[in-house]
Amino acid sequence: MTRFGQTDTPQEIIDEIIDFCSEDKRTLIACSLTARTWVYRTRKNLFSKLTLTDETLPVWCGIVVTPTTTGKPLRSRTIPNPYPPPSSSYASSRLSSNVTSLQLVPKYSPRLEKTLWANELLRAKSHLSAFTNLKSLALTAISFTSFDDASLKACFGSLAETVLELKLSVCSLDEVRFLAFLRLFTRLESLEVNGIVWLGSGSAGKSRSLEKDLPVLRGSFTASEFINENNGLLESLITTKVEYHTITLGRNHSSTFPKFNALLVRCKDHLKTLILTTPEWGTDLLHHS
Repeated sequence: MTRFGQTDTPQEIIDEIIDFCSEDKRTLIACSLTARTWVYRTRKNLFSKLTLTDETLPVWCGIVVTPTTTGKPLRSRTIPNPYPPPSSSYASSRLSSNVTSLQLVPKYSPRLEKTLWANELLRAKSHLSAFTNLKSLALTAISFTSFDDASLKACFGSLAETVLELKLSVCSLDEVRFLAFLRLFTRLESLEVNGIVWLGSGSAGKSRSLEKDLPVLRGSFTASEFINENNGLLESLITTKVEYHTITLGRNHSSTFPKFNALLVRCKDHLKTLILTTPEWGTDLLHHS
């Protein structure tokens, strides 16, 4: 029975019921309107997963967006600082702490390098730091060569303290940026790379210096859509300390067999599960191992 926004049911039981409905958005919305004491738990489930594009990110940060006649929103650039502090945005200040899974992806031309998207992330770095309970981070179509060490840490440093799962899809990387990124995320338990655009080794001197400070990578590793040029990414990964217990290999070019074999050798003392999702070349890999 509900009286003045409260219920007689113990809060622990209410939380269990709401968590059970975590995948049903309509039910969660109805629960949020039932009683005041139900709001926090329903909000935690409603906003646990969030996807931000280069158009919705400014809205999340509290920027006024005016629609045009074409239906495509036009951002307002009349104020001196287009990204106000998180305290001025309801979404950032009230909802960010509920997000445990965040995906950042450009809405348009997802397979093109987006230097401007990198600039947007840098301008919104204070809002990104508001995701204090983030566990999973997915980054799509971002050119990391647009970041130097300082900007990379400024943008993702606060997220790296809590993130356990990292997914990179259709991102542009070189060896220096890749190793710097791994050095930043010290608590990773899962690393997934898909369709990476590998741009070379970068500065060899810098990459060697970065290797000394790299953390031990544990947990699971997933890779798919590798092509010839991505052997460089595997070489960089093999030079790190890896203790993966689960490795999943998707559709990859046959030229990557030796590098994957080297990775398996590095993980042989810890590997418990090997998943090959492309049987026609997976058998060959096992023969070569």
